[in-house]
Amino acid sequence: MQVTSGVSAKWVLILFLLFFILFGLKTLLEEYLEQKRGR
Repeated sequence: MQVTSGVSAKWVLILFLLFFILFGLKTLLEEYLEQKRGR
């Protein structure tokens, strides 16, 4: 039981980090495209 909960918690953390990184990259890409279009 403890091992399973630990593994699931780790996977939740990994998924959360991946989602955060993807969201950050998407925001940066949108800002970069906007700056390029502005010039």
